[in-house]
Amino acid sequence: MTAGAQITEFGGVTMIKLSTARTRAAKLHAYCFLWDRVLIDSAFPFACQHLLQALCGRPPAYVLHTHLHEDHCGNSRAIQEQFGAAAIAPADLAEQLAHPERERYGLYRRVIWGAPAAPICAEPPIDGTLDVGSNRFRFVPTPGHLPVHYAIFEQQTGYVFTGDLFISRRPRYAKSDEVAALSIRSLRELAKLKPAVMFDAHIGAVSDPAPRLLAKADFLEDLRQQAKRLAAHGLSVRAITRKLLGREGLMSYATAGDYTKANMIRSLLMPGNV
Repeated sequence: MTAGAQITEFGGVTMIKLSTARTRAAKLHAYCFLWDRVLIDSAFPFACQHLLQALCGRPPAYVLHTHLHEDHCGNSRAIQEQFGAAAIAPADLAEQLAHPERERYGLYRRVIWGAPAAPICAEPPIDGTLDVGSNRFRFVPTPGHLPVHYAIFEQQTGYVFTGDLFISRRPRYAKSDEVAALSIRSLRELAKLKPAVMFDAHIGAVSDPAPRLLAKADFLEDLRQQAKRLAAHGLSVRAITRKLLGREGLMSYATAGDYTKANMIRSLLMPGNV
């Protein structure tokens, strides 16, 4: 263990839980996962030295990515430079990782996680899969949290690395660019794979996750239907939010409106194929 990095093992996967004084004050942290010389996600910039120290003696050969947010790809460039690891991401995500300046970074993200990630030169996997030893990692599109978001599934073990797809079974807040209707579809599609273990970037390892994935999908779908009925009766987003989720909390103000209950309602009312 290094300061700021807690290292545990689960089913052969090394789980590296990273935090700083700022993230702990905000009750936040991020995991990345090392398995068979493969690192899935690379956590946030303020944790860079903690992560590099944790990887000493176990250098990754590859860094796989689930999505663009800096608490997931924030140290990939440093890992490439330190260990010579190859960054891997599907073509649409690779294009985003090469241009992080296009992402809108609110002040709260810079304060909690650090500056935007450095540009990353990532290689697309052939046919969406990467073979490392006896493991085959497959990138599964799971849009919703972002339009470009992937889970990484290993079929032989049933392990799945879900980025920010799950996080919580009953979410009440959403970012301004989320589309909850797409998250519902992604949750259901991933549950069909019947994963044995889910490795979530903010809660760690979860065994037999399909029921939890479906429970979150059901929760969001029920909330979506309620919101649609109220909207059909002419209620505003603000009125629907107060009726279904209550008044905005501190999170809404601390993020300057980027992460709010109203955004959850807006995202549920957006069209999506579910």
